[in-house]
Amino acid sequence: FEAKAYQELIRDKGSAPFDERNSAVEIQVEAPVSLKGNTIAVILPFEFAKPDAISKIEALGAVALPFDVVRRHGPNEMVGQIYTIVRDLFSGKHPPGRCTCW
Repeated sequence: FEAKAYQELIRDKGSAPFDERNSAVEIQVEAPVSLKGNTIAVILPFEFAKPDAISKIEALGAVALPFDVVRRHGPNEMVGQIYTIVRDLFSGKHPPGRCTCW
């Protein structure tokens, strides 16, 4: 049932403008989920990638992957950068050998 519902969700060609969030999966659980050991990377704007933030990300066992933000650009313009970072991460580029696509 769940797989069929997801398939219908991502194949829907509604009349609203395209938004890739329609294929996002959201789950809700009763118990807290630990980020430590369960986080591969944190993608964040360079302006937030301060040493304190980077050390907290690394303490989770994750890698910090900052990206440039161009003033007056909105979220739509940043999505391409984020997709490239994720692709590079899953291909093993950030850092080498750290993560490969499963």
